[in-house]
Amino acid sequence: MLRVVLDTNVLVSGLIMLGKPRELLSIIARREATLVLSKEIPE
Repeated sequence: MLRVVLDTNVLVSGLIMLGKPRELLSIIARREATLVLSKEIPE
């Protein structure tokens, strides 16, 4: 499975706007890819 590391700006943009960042989050939501995060991002 494809693993994806997103920059914090891309992650936030995907949550609040349409476009490529949102498409990436949709792919992750459909479990077509796995989101890989560092410990610092969710904090």
